[in-house]
Amino acid sequence: MNKIITVCLSLLLSFSLFGCSSSVEGIAEDFKITTDQTSEIFTEKEQMNFIETFKQGFVKEGLQVTLMSISYAGDEQQKMNIDYYKDIHQIDPAKKDVILLNVVFKTGHNNTIEALNPDTEYAWIYLVQMNEDGTLTILENGY
Repeated sequence: MNKIITVCLSLLLSFSLFGCSSSVEGIAEDFKITTDQTSEIFTEKEQMNFIETFKQGFVKEGLQVTLMSISYAGDEQQKMNIDYYKDIHQIDPAKKDVILLNVVFKTGHNNTIEALNPDTEYAWIYLVQMNEDGTLTILENGY
């Protein structure tokens, strides 16, 4: 009898695990990274460095969201935002230490972040600066 109960509970537990989210540590299983191979500002390697650093920082923050995708916003958007924010944040465009990223993330059904709705996908832009120690500072973000 105990063996039958143990087997039933094991099966029930196995089936319940299949229903769980497929993301691990805030990264979607089908997470996408997009770089701009035609960029005249950043090489693909530079874009990937920003994206990977942002992704790791995003996960480290322990936010109650799942990261779906990150991409470089492109040269035109980059130039427009740098021109707008360069005086506000003392950005030197020649240093190439600031990049504009498009970030898509989804909140969970138990979301407790007051400004975000549960079970909702958001597409935000992040203007981030790479610090000398290899960390990023978010200068601006929003939708």
